Amino acid sequence: MTWYLDVIAVDAREVWYDVRTDGVPGDEPHDVPSNLTDNPAMLRMWKAQTAKRCDAIVRADAGFWVVELRYTAVPQTIGEMAQYDLLTRAEWPELHWLPAALVCVNVDPMVRHTLQAHGNVIHLAPHGAIPLQL
Repeated sequence: MTWYLDVIAVDAREVWYDVRTDGVPGDEPHDVPSNLTDNPAMLRMWKAQTAKRCDAIVRADAGFWVVELRYTAVPQTIGEMAQYDLLTRAEWPELHWLPAALVCVNVDPMVRHTLQAHGNVIHLAPHGAIPLQL
């Protein structure tokens, strides 16, 4: 699953996959519907089910990256990357976050322009470098 590290040419120290984030630091209470439950196990499940999931977070010498993996980047990708970037920075504010990175084969020109205007990094992978199952 680390094929994309070759594409972005980063010397990764650690990689986490399918990272859940809801933008709330771990020691702070969550806004849970009051009628949901008082059961701690149910509260943990509620948090896990309502959190967003980043494809990967990579720790390199320079800092941490949220990495979005797509075969084709579409307008939906813009919102997802903005959301993941904001939530991870809010949940782990003590970490040094680098601009979120997109790894894809195809990217719509409007999507490319918008992501780059917001400071995101786009890495184009050659055809055949990304598994089609993404």
